[in-house]
Amino acid sequence: MIGEVDEYTREALVNLVDATVAGDGRGTTRAYLDLGLLPREVDRQSLQTEVTALVMDIRSRPLAEVSVGEALQSLASLGGQHQIKNPGVIMRLSKVFITLEGVLAKLDPELSFIELFGEAFREAIDRRMQPERLQRDFMLALQAFDKLAREAPDDVH
Repeated sequence: MIGEVDEYTREALVNLVDATVAGDGRGTTRAYLDLGLLPREVDRQSLQTEVTALVMDIRSRPLAEVSVGEALQSLASLGGQHQIKNPGVIMRLSKVFITLEGVLAKLDPELSFIELFGEAFREAIDRRMQPERLQRDFMLALQAFDKLAREAPDDVH
């Protein structure tokens, strides 16, 4: 199956990787929750504690030993334990990464998938910081705030 990841999901995935690489368990949890479908009651503190432990485990290993696919599967498993519905893109990407990592290991055992992937990730971060992008995001946030400010007084009685 060939598909394309929409911009919102792509951004959430970039945020997820960015926070994980930075060792930010809270940011990783937030980015993951942006991707999943939440039940009414989620013990966010418990989930964040478990995600932070996963992030620390990932960061404690040498880069060459980190599997992006396995990390995504572990995150999805943690979410499932908290009744979070994982979007299909997480499961598909974890399978794609596991397959690519396996093929790469057979072709060149010395080459790290993360090293190859790192350049594309840096480009994605750079795109987020372009002035046009920042201006667009600011305008969207301003519109959302304006809508909230106009509708909120009607909701308070």
